[in-house]
Amino acid sequence: MNRFKCPACGRNQYTACSTAEGCIYCGNQKLEKMDKLEPEVGKGMKKLKQAIAYFEDAIRESDEIIAERSEALQKELMEQKKHFEIALEAMKEKQERKDVCAYCVPDKNNTYLAKEFFSEQNRERVNVMFCAGHAFVIIKDEDGLERSMSTPIYYCPMCGRKLS
Repeated sequence: MNRFKCPACGRNQYTACSTAEGCIYCGNQKLEKMDKLEPEVGKGMKKLKQAIAYFEDAIRESDEIIAERSEALQKELMEQKKHFEIALEAMKEKQERKDVCAYCVPDKNNTYLAKEFFSEQNRERVNVMFCAGHAFVIIKDEDGLERSMSTPIYYCPMCGRKLS
């Protein structure tokens, strides 16, 4: 199996032949034969970035591949593409969470931000403060009655990052 890369559109195409003529995606006539079967990845690129690049490439190339298949196979491949898109979105969200959000980082007094919610269903105002691995919750209903509780938390409820 050989990999050829189109310098015009940047896409890869694969063939068992030792030569290839013309890009199947954009029609450019010149292709570059690549030494490795897998696309090149920068030295500092981590596994997550590699996976994101792989799924982006697979999704980008899928439409042309799907169009050439039978109707039954097209349906199955479109379903698979949806799963790829969901997986790609999840990986990108995970990559974004590497940077801590405002709720994960304590200020100089070692306290975290508070967040206020209003529950339409229960007609309650909910204040949540995060501090030292605990969530302190204060709930005030529309009659002014207040109740509170504290619970340990292991993940930031705002961004999902694991708290240390």
